[in-house]
Amino acid sequence: MATGKADTSHLRGWKIVTDDVDLSHLKYWESVFTLGNGYLGVRGSLEEARTDEFNEPLTLIAEIYDDPPYEEHPERLAPAPNWTCITFDDGTGQLSLAESKILSQTRILDMRRGTLTRHVRFESKDGRITSIISTRLVSMARPHIAAIAYSIVPENYSGKVSLISQLDGTVTYGDGIVQTEEVSKNWDKNIISLIVKTKQSGIDIAESARHRLVCGLSKVDASVDVEQPKGKIGLKFVLDVEQGKVYTLEKVVAIDTSFRETDPQRSVYSRVSDAPDFAGLEREHAAVWRRYWDDCDIKIVGDRFVQTMARFFVFQLLQAASHNNVEMGLSASVPAKTLSGPGYNGHIFWDTEIYMLPFYSQQYPDIAKSLLMYRYDRMDTARKNAEAEKCKGARFPWESASSGVDTTPKWCATGWREIHVVADVAFGCWQHYLTTGDEEFLLGPGLEIILETARYWATRAELKQINGSYRYEITEVIGPDEFHDPVDNSVFTNAMARWNIRKAMELLEQLKTERPQIYEKISAKHEITDDEILKWRDVADNIKINFDPQTGLYEEFDGYFQLQGDNKKIKQADVLLMLYLLPEMRTVEIFRKNFEVYYPVTTHESSLSPGVHVLFSLDIGYKDHAYNYEIMACSIDGIRRGGATDAGLHAASLGGGWSSIVAGFGGVRVMPDHLRVAPDLPAKWKSLAFSIKYRGQRLRFFFECNSLRIDADAEGCPVELEVLGKRTTIRPGETIQSAW
Repeated sequence: MATGKADTSHLRGWKIVTDDVDLSHLKYWESVFTLGNGYLGVRGSLEEARTDEFNEPLTLIAEIYDDPPYEEHPERLAPAPNWTCITFDDGTGQLSLAESKILSQTRILDMRRGTLTRHVRFESKDGRITSIISTRLVSMARPHIAAIAYSIVPENYSGKVSLISQLDGTVTYGDGIVQTEEVSKNWDKNIISLIVKTKQSGIDIAESARHRLVCGLSKVDASVDVEQPKGKIGLKFVLDVEQGKVYTLEKVVAIDTSFRETDPQRSVYSRVSDAPDFAGLEREHAAVWRRYWDDCDIKIVGDRFVQTMARFFVFQLLQAASHNNVEMGLSASVPAKTLSGPGYNGHIFWDTEIYMLPFYSQQYPDIAKSLLMYRYDRMDTARKNAEAEKCKGARFPWESASSGVDTTPKWCATGWREIHVVADVAFGCWQHYLTTGDEEFLLGPGLEIILETARYWATRAELKQINGSYRYEITEVIGPDEFHDPVDNSVFTNAMARWNIRKAMELLEQLKTERPQIYEKISAKHEITDDEILKWRDVADNIKINFDPQTGLYEEFDGYFQLQGDNKKIKQADVLLMLYLLPEMRTVEIFRKNFEVYYPVTTHESSLSPGVHVLFSLDIGYKDHAYNYEIMACSIDGIRRGGATDAGLHAASLGGGWSSIVAGFGGVRVMPDHLRVAPDLPAKWKSLAFSIKYRGQRLRFFFECNSLRIDADAEGCPVELEVLGKRTTIRPGETIQSAW
């Protein structure tokens, strides 16, 4: 278990700062320094970087997928042209981290303002020393716009230098597979434009870049030439510089596609022409971030490491899905690696509904709803997926991309066996309703998802005759613990399937009693009969759940307890996650007994695991375990270099990390008819503060070691709370204070 002794000096509250110039760490920093706005995700690559062993500069666009022309490579996000390309030549050679003499380099991710800044000093072969300061942003205020301000300072020389700014349409993932081809390119004074087309899906991706070269407030007189190598277009600025002066190239870029825009070339040219200068873009971008932080900031006093990572969780989750998703009408969800890298091909997993959705539902319900609508928009495909298995209803794929067909690589068995995702999506819909009270969603898309997934389970479960009796089993599956494949009667899978079926029956029964007209309409639409509901009930009541009431233990799958030694090791939370999600299946004592059995054999080789183990530990009173797991969760993207973070951030870990603080140490949890508040802070934390939105009311929580305060914003509605075991109502503008 983590000890928290690793170097965390780069984590500084609102900023992540590094002077690391180790080439083998560049991809790690590219992921950590990703900037995005929900529509675009831009890895934090160096401006002079090109795809090679150490660099993978990518700009990814939500919704834009393509099929590489090889069977072993499934559909994946298509890279847009690399717009961050800027190279500097002092007259003796170009800046290169690998080849230049680097005197110093510092890179700063400012999460408060949403910017990435780089300070680098290098010395050329003939002793020329140049400082370069670059700042970039991906606009939260204008989702199609991104920008860089790239400044040079000749410290000990005057003379002729050059700057080359490119749009590079030849960019690839690290595997070198080219997914786009050039369509056209244009040059109009200070604006260059490039259009590429994805090779299989046929989507045009257009970029335009506007340039301005200044020294202070004055325009710089420079010669400008256009360079047009295949798949690229660039402007080369040659200028005379004076020692000690600051010369800045502002590059403002617009990005659009034919997926939603009939003329993306005209769109990007218009957008980049109308955009303000870099300072104006930075002001409006920072203003959006100020509003987000007013709602979403987490303040921890006494623990700089967790404080910084708490903000990192929020920052990257909002970059992965923001109000731009809603306002643009995107049919997109959050990939397992966000839009921060090539990992998992940009595919959508159960990670969104189980690990990330609580953040979005409790902060911005409209964003959460858009993520669930991604699933609903693919219901027709989900029905075909079920039909292909000779089942009824809807089967969501293990890995999903543009259409909802399963995009798991063919060599990976999870694609046809890890079916618990079907119930996980339904569970996310229900939890979203409990958090938001959005009845319109529940009675529309939410109910349809819950009903159709229940129908799937009722036909996927197999009837088994045993000693004159019978039961239903679900065989040859993979549970969350992916070390064991295949297994029969994964307790997580069976329990979630049972929950899914029972929730569908419960909702139908409630509608039949309280809203018969809606019930008749829904029953007719989905052709639900009394006989089918009887079958559902039979499956739910008789599905095999591996539980021994004598020991209080749940067996992860048939035969697990007969395994010996390392064969018992599990990859991540499985049984324990089931008990957390479905509290009706446990008491504190049952939870503790199962924790004692499963935590020693859990390797946490999945990033999904440590954050939720914080929650498990707190539920059974193991506070020291909880904090150690928190350090482990924060270390996944916060410390580890040269590992899986190279290919992108771990989105589920971001969501799980947020929940570990808010629902874990903050003790703020959504219950069926109220919000429970029961904080339990680590010993080293002096205080914890955050806010969430619950059923239309923004609530602000302030916890200290022996007191708490809850403030309700002036706008909203009364909501029911359980504070330290006592039920109460808080109304807009009210405050609740208590000792604890």
